[in-house]
Amino acid sequence: SFSERKAIADAIMYYSTIAGFDPLLIFSMVAVESSFDPNAISPKGAKGLMQLTDDTAKEVGVSDHFDPEESIRGGVSYLSIL
Repeated sequence: SFSERKAIADAIMYYSTIAGFDPLLIFSMVAVESSFDPNAISPKGAKGLMQLTDDTAKEVGVSDHFDPEESIRGGVSYLSIL
């Protein structure tokens, strides 16, 4: 729905900006990793918009892979670590 897409876009803008990343980088990552499907699961078990593994999610404090805001926050946080 429009409101879900807007919430995803808002979270990408917010978390990328506070982490100092170009929002287009994070939009591109989400497009490639999950095609903007918050319920995506890879064949290797990575989950959510940013396709975090269980270990990575735990490392960045994500408890719900499928919560779009948590996934984006965690994915941006992990990218900052890298």
